[in-house]
Amino acid sequence: MGERALLFKPLGDIFLNLLFTAVVPLVFFSIASAITHIAEANKMIKIVVVMFATFIFTGIIAALFMIAIVKLFPPAQGMVLPPGLSNTIQPIHLADQIGSIFSVPDFLNLLSLRSG
Repeated sequence: MGERALLFKPLGDIFLNLLFTAVVPLVFFSIASAITHIAEANKMIKIVVVMFATFIFTGIIAALFMIAIVKLFPPAQGMVLPPGLSNTIQPIHLADQIGSIFSVPDFLNLLSLRSG
């Protein structure tokens, strides 16, 4: 469709933003519902401990991996910023404005006054 595909960008942005804001409550309520249906306290404690250990373990692994990658490949090495870069103004496209009127890009922005 070429350039005409840009007409559908606001609809796609709205759809993706609604999808992203729906995922967090769905996951939360699914986990909360599963926990409330557990009859034995021992099972619930075991699940919480395993979940907590998994989150901590994967967080540590991700942090160590990123530290190693940044040490091997410094992201800002050799980068020179031109003077006055912070004073440049980026144009805002109409499609982005339309998408931000009807939806937000993240669940945490739902109750925010700013559109992130």
